[in-house]
Amino acid sequence: MSTKFKSIEPYIKPILYGVGALIVLYYVSQIMDYILEFIGVKDSKKQIEKDDNDEDDLNENVEVQKTSLTKSVAEWNQIADVIYQSLNKSSVSNDIDLAGLQVCRVRTNADVAQLMKSFSKRQDYFFGIPQGAAQGLEYFVTKKMPSKVSAINNHYKRKNISKRF
Repeated sequence: MSTKFKSIEPYIKPILYGVGALIVLYYVSQIMDYILEFIGVKDSKKQIEKDDNDEDDLNENVEVQKTSLTKSVAEWNQIADVIYQSLNKSSVSNDIDLAGLQVCRVRTNADVAQLMKSFSKRQDYFFGIPQGAAQGLEYFVTKKMPSKVSAINNHYKRKNISKRF
């Protein structure tokens, strides 16, 4: 093997080492991306596309029905904060009843869209440790208070709201 390297010009060896290092770094970064997606620290490409589509749908829904909001955007921001503060603690101390009441304050499809837009993406914690990537309102409702999902869906059905959790 040493005879092969002797035939290579001395100024080409660092270039070959550099190219080899770049190839190794590329594959290491691909493996790290896969690992980070697997453990939930980084969103996958499918999740990013879904989030973009959901955000576009929410923006269209809010803009089209802006006049039919029953509360101001600031009030929906406060409601979203109350929901998050009620559900971001450990599952023992979550205030599920308060969060359920806040989610049921919507009266129209535009209200639901604005609430989801105000809630945006928030980090979930388990005893102070971040759990996966930031999640939206649907995750917090379905995973943190599954006992209230049917009541929320029944409320939405009575108000002729198309969104279901």
